[in-house]
Amino acid sequence: MANGPYQHGIKNFALGNVLWKAAGGSTIRAALVDTADYTVNLATHDFMDDVAAASREEVVNLTLIDAAVDGVVDASDAVLVGTAGDQCEAIIVYRFVTVDADSLPLFWWDSVTGMPVTLGGDVTIGWDNGADKIARI
Repeated sequence: MANGPYQHGIKNFALGNVLWKAAGGSTIRAALVDTADYTVNLATHDFMDDVAAASREEVVNLTLIDAAVDGVVDASDAVLVGTAGDQCEAIIVYRFVTVDADSLPLFWWDSVTGMPVTLGGDVTIGWDNGADKIARI
């Protein structure tokens, strides 16, 4: 699978259900994913309960940066401290609400620098510093 947005997540951006703001915005998380335990489907997976919990080896809340011009979203680089678990080949960024059944997957990356990553110690997710940052919606 190639990097891309989850269709249901982008629909919820358009509906105003995802607030990408530094203060008062949605809770956005990143998860390191073991693709041996999860097969992505950007068209049909609409909530995080479609993503096997066992596939999410490590999760971190993101510190959002207010949405930039031209529909670009960004966050500070994230550090996962003391990781453990299976090797991870992908990252999912999602809006967390209360449980998997109401949390929206937003973006999928399986073709990024530094992947796959072997867990066991601290892992930094460094977002792109180019024009597109995390994503352009």
